[in-house]
Amino acid sequence: IHTNQTVTKKLGYSLTELKGMDLMELQPEDKKTKFLHKNPLLIDGELQYCTLELEDRIGKRLPVESRIWLGQWDNQNCIFFVAKDLSKEQEALRKFTKIFENNPTPMVISREGKLTEVNCTFLNKFGYSKEDVLGKTLLELGLIIDCEKYLKAVEELKTVGQLKGLECNVQCRDKTIRNVLFFGETIESQGQKSFLTVMTDITDLTLLTHTIEEERQRYENIITGTDV
Repeated sequence: IHTNQTVTKKLGYSLTELKGMDLMELQPEDKKTKFLHKNPLLIDGELQYCTLELEDRIGKRLPVESRIWLGQWDNQNCIFFVAKDLSKEQEALRKFTKIFENNPTPMVISREGKLTEVNCTFLNKFGYSKEDVLGKTLLELGLIIDCEKYLKAVEELKTVGQLKGLECNVQCRDKTIRNVLFFGETIESQGQKSFLTVMTDITDLTLLTHTIEEERQRYENIITGTDV
């Protein structure tokens, strides 16, 4: 029925061309079936939010996030769409995903405590497969040994939204123990909040520090004992 000028700029159609056009014509061919399934929900007003792809005049796809509500235009019932162009967000997401997957540090993404994504380094470091971990918490996996310390940190996280340098012992699948520093940050995508956790293995550094301290103490005892 009506569009604003932003639609014409984004999709390359004139206002005259868009007026009276079937919304289905703006859907990519492989997405039309999915859109048809949503149509009854749109008409009944049950669907208030959806992520779609639109196709411009030359066939370029435009990912959009739409807010939808029923209303009236010129005293006739209609459906209002307000769409946000997600192109930049999706490009940023692609870059983030590449960094996440190829990072040499174990990283996980969780929602309400349950793991939704893990990178290969996490799986290789702790000896799990994706099927083992997705949908579970770190506690359910048995990864966390210092449970009380970890739970306190989780409560603090809910308040602050960050986790900085929590030192915690973890148990790998083969029962070996590693000393790990946890860092975390709240992230938001398409209206959903998740938590990104980065784990730095400091086992070797901790052992080295203990060895140096033992050597220091041994030399101190020798110097004290010999009075030289």
